[in-house]
Amino acid sequence: MSKSTKIKIKKILRAFAESMVHWVISSSVIRALKKTRDQFVQFEALVHYHHPTYDELLHKFDWVCPSYKEARLDPIRQCEHTLRETRIIKFKLMKIDQEHLTKSVLKKMEKQNLRPAMYEELLAFNALYPHQSSLHTIVALGSVSRQNNGNSSPYLFQNHRGLCLAMDWHECAWDEECRFLVVPKKKRAR
Repeated sequence: MSKSTKIKIKKILRAFAESMVHWVISSSVIRALKKTRDQFVQFEALVHYHHPTYDELLHKFDWVCPSYKEARLDPIRQCEHTLRETRIIKFKLMKIDQEHLTKSVLKKMEKQNLRPAMYEELLAFNALYPHQSSLHTIVALGSVSRQNNGNSSPYLFQNHRGLCLAMDWHECAWDEECRFLVVPKKKRAR
């Protein structure tokens, strides 16, 4: 290989290396900006704390898990004392970076002064922001249905059927594609 060819190859490699550095920096900046954006996006919805019938759910969703026919969704321990009268609630969508069990996700919420949204809050959120379930699976860990030898939590997603309301085992592992609907807790006076 001639000396001029070696010089050209070195220049090309240097230019490639510099472009890779810019790409790595810019992609990490984009990831950081997305993470920051997710922390500050808030939603609001008027919540009526009543459970619709299975037939009412079938009119609101393209598919509803048959478990909702018999389901009675109750608040989990962290949500037992939540005021359950019609009011406007502020929501956030919490993302996790890797697969976590429910217990771990609830601990992360607690550390961030958040509580998991309940079933009725998930329905109210969806009424105003249905497009969010086309972007992510939206989970409400604040309510469980105690049936079939376990606890199941409600969640929303979209697939070939359309907008779906489902339930999954509350103690399962949730992946990074999920977004957890959360409610910021009121700061207590000291």
